[in-house]
Amino acid sequence: PPPNTTDSHNGNNNFYMQNADLPVGLDRLLGRDVNAYVEEHAEKYERAVERWKGCTMEEWIAGAEGALSAFGFQPRPLNVNALIL
Repeated sequence: PPPNTTDSHNGNNNFYMQNADLPVGLDRLLGRDVNAYVEEHAEKYERAVERWKGCTMEEWIAGAEGALSAFGFQPRPLNVNALIL
């Protein structure tokens, strides 16, 4: 906690209670209310979980390749001979 924020009479930290409306942690890092974001996207997440739960390996691979290409990455085949075991 910031210096001089503890109430010497009862040991409670008043800084956080007085500044509870200030963004902290992930809220500050991401620049938005993380709890609100999660609530807004929870249903979409649950639908995606159900979709991918029953997929075959081929569907998972195609989905991963699609996600990679959406961000400009090109999947490369794995050279098994280059692996050091």
